[in-house]
Amino acid sequence: MMKHLLRRIRKKTRELYDRYRLNSFYLNGSATPSLAGKVLNFIFFNFIAYIFAYLWFMYRTGQQRAALLLAALLTLLLDLAWWLHKRKLLVQKRREKRDQAAREYVYNRLIRLGPEEFKWEILKLVLRLPGAGSIKARPGFWETRLNGRKTAIGYYNDRFDDKVSSRMLASFIQKAKGAGCSDAIFLTSGEYSEGCRKYADSVKNLKLWLLGREDLLDMMEQAGMFPDDSAIDIQIDRMMKAGRRDYSRLRKEILAPKRAMSYLRYALFFMLAATVVGAYRTYYLVFAAVFALMALFTRLYGLKEARDASSSPEALSELTEGSLAKGS
Repeated sequence: MMKHLLRRIRKKTRELYDRYRLNSFYLNGSATPSLAGKVLNFIFFNFIAYIFAYLWFMYRTGQQRAALLLAALLTLLLDLAWWLHKRKLLVQKRREKRDQAAREYVYNRLIRLGPEEFKWEILKLVLRLPGAGSIKARPGFWETRLNGRKTAIGYYNDRFDDKVSSRMLASFIQKAKGAGCSDAIFLTSGEYSEGCRKYADSVKNLKLWLLGREDLLDMMEQAGMFPDDSAIDIQIDRMMKAGRRDYSRLRKEILAPKRAMSYLRYALFFMLAATVVGAYRTYYLVFAAVFALMALFTRLYGLKEARDASSSPEALSELTEGSLAKGS
């Protein structure tokens, strides 16, 4: 009985933690913040808000018990407002993140397709276009009628980020004109080179549209060719695994030299609070000492990193190159 209860508790705890990680991913992107950091931030925010509220109400009312109660109530109201704001933001960010995951899923699938597979994927897209008529296969493009106009649809799967060249586009336009098309659409899973776009501007007697990766994905989304929720969940899981927090970077961020002044300000704030509020003087002095030590340690750590960087082979190489450049 006890083992079954513990198993259910562990399962429920794991589900809650997984939901927390997922919501954190939606809100913060690839870096999922640690639960301990969230708790510490929450405690610190409430502590600061409570102290300020207490000092204000104490100044206004002159009654310690009333100031304590009003400060606690105001802190709870701030927490509620923050939670409602985060909940609204989560709905928005969740939708944006899932849209991004769906687009990445479709794009990654497209660039893995071979030339023939990509050709038939474009055919499925053309069949779903509103106003599309019968479709004929031509060498290197599809021919159809869109809204009664004879249209050539070219395609290129940019698997290696080569970009569509002006030569490739010129070949397609020549074939489209030879087939008697009045309109032409070129679709690619990548982008167009600058020369290609300049060439497109010079094309006469043919209405031409150049549609890149984002345009292609938009069309596929409108045509209902995007994955279902289960596939998006898989992509979200991949994105979360790829964006695990680098704790070495977190440590460097905490100990960055620019943080020293912030820690020093916190220490001065708690020193001031200790002189104003006598009831909690000991606690304020402890916090002031902690932040002062963090400021000192951060400053010393920054000096050590600067010395290491100045004596590194990269810095020596840059200095040598600079001297040679001056000498020449």
